[in-house]
Amino acid sequence: MDKADIKVLIKQRATFKTKVTQFLTYLNPLNSCPNLNRLQVSELNIRLTKIEEIYSDYDSVQSDIENICEISEEQYAEREAFETRYFGAVALAREVLARSGNSAGPALDSRSVGSFSPHSITFFDWTNRHVAPISPGPRIYCHKYLIAVHAHPTAEDPFLESIL
Repeated sequence: MDKADIKVLIKQRATFKTKVTQFLTYLNPLNSCPNLNRLQVSELNIRLTKIEEIYSDYDSVQSDIENICEISEEQYAEREAFETRYFGAVALAREVLARSGNSAGPALDSRSVGSFSPHSITFFDWTNRHVAPISPGPRIYCHKYLIAVHAHPTAEDPFLESIL
């Protein structure tokens, strides 16, 4: 391999570092929450699964870099720094999930979709971190949307991703 190949591998490694940093950025505020609601638990589980999937790819790229470089002590230090952050993030995510356990806070239930009533619906107020009743009015579309999203949590939706 030549210099161009090593640059590509180093860029790939940087991508893995960025993913871990983004995961930690998402995870740290959740760590300060005493209880997570079901939506937060579900999203954290999905993100944790995704972050766990990148390790083997990272290991392959990092091993290639270590094998190419003549002075690999610097590369071993890179590996150690990445693994410390990576495994710390995974451990923290598992701890947050274990702490929330079955005591996940209230969330919309898919059973409420069939019996929709604007007077009986609640929503999670992200600003104040509590469940609040919904009053009928102009925001009802948003709440119907949240019920639909909750009923189908695996559906990909750019709008939902942009507000979370």
